Amino acid sequence: MRDIRIGFIGAGRVGTALGARLKEAGYRVTDVWSRSPQSRNRFLQHVPGTKVWEDPEGVLRSSELIFVTTSDDAIA
Repeated sequence: MRDIRIGFIGAGRVGTALGARLKEAGYRVTDVWSRSPQSRNRFLQHVPGTKVWEDPEGVLRSSELIFVTTSDDAIA
C-alpha cells in the first residue's frame, strides 16, 4: 500500500500538510499540480522530490491515488 504513487491536485494548506504527513509516514508522494506558484514552492519545501506538473491531467496520468485539495470554488 505504501508503494502506490500519490498525487495532489491543489497545494494549499490542506494539500501541503497532508502530503508532508503522508511522506513522513513512508508513503510515496510523487506528483503535484497547483495553479499558484507560491503554493507549489511551499509544497516542494515540505514534500521534496515531488514532480510538479503544468496541468492537473499530468497528476491524473501519473498517480494511482489522487487527493483533490483545491478550494470548493475551483471544482467545476
